Amino acid sequence: MSPFSDMCKDSIYVVINDSEKRGPYKASCQTDKIYVFESSFHVIEEQVIERLLPSGILERYYVERADFLNDDDNSHWQISVRKTTSTTQKKIPATTINILGSQGIQIGDNNTQTIVDSFKDIIARIDNGPGTSEEKKEAKSKLKAFLEHPLTSAIVGAAAAGLIQSLQ
Repeated sequence: MSPFSDMCKDSIYVVINDSEKRGPYKASCQTDKIYVFESSFHVIEEQVIERLLPSGILERYYVERADFLNDDDNSHWQISVRKTTSTTQKKIPATTINILGSQGIQIGDNNTQTIVDSFKDIIARIDNGPGTSEEKKEAKSKLKAFLEHPLTSAIVGAAAAGLIQSLQ
């Protein structure tokens, strides 16, 4: 038994698949490292480790590197991890751009702009296309429901809100 195993106050589980976990294992969880001194523990890169906090919040860590360090009295796992359940938003620094006398400038993510332009084109084609006002209203309603879906809005991002407004 390692003299450092007393510092392992956290309980962790290794996620094998959606329905199987191994553990609990005693560990010491740091910002980007987890240390485990149990001989029965095993983890590989790209697996997920879960840690249940006393508050009931479940933290998940993506294993970037897992090393077993074999020392006579101090054998242990040193696991480099990236937390995947952060509740804080990363701040993106603001950029100031000054452009004089130019036309046709796009600033931002070209992929998002292309998606937004495509949806605007679809909305315009619905408005100008053949069909009764009820059919157009139904088509816009279905498009709005699609954009309001959590998976779609996660992909399209904040641009979805502006598109939904245009469908009102």
